[in-house]
Amino acid sequence: MHKTSYLFVLSLDGGEYYVSQTKNLKHEMEQHYLGNKPDTKNRNPQLVWSERMTGEDSDLEKQVEHTRTMYQQDPDGMLHRLQSRLPLGGIVWG
Repeated sequence: MHKTSYLFVLSLDGGEYYVSQTKNLKHEMEQHYLGNKPDTKNRNPQLVWSERMTGEDSDLEKQVEHTRTMYQQDPDGMLHRLQSRLPLGGIVWG
């Protein structure tokens, strides 16, 4: 049976990123924004990327690890590579 999860990336104060996955993106973001997550508490977390993924747990974890590896190798280029997967024109904010 396939499961649904969300890969997400938060920007943090100091120019760092936090990469993780969750089954409930809205709840997870609320917890980060309210300061209830130790890794992002007091670091002004801002959602900069999320992507719905469907697959087996092992496949989902591989996707998260791939994104973490991209961050470790090239933090500044990570979001550019993720954004290249967006439809032509990207996202319109506001």
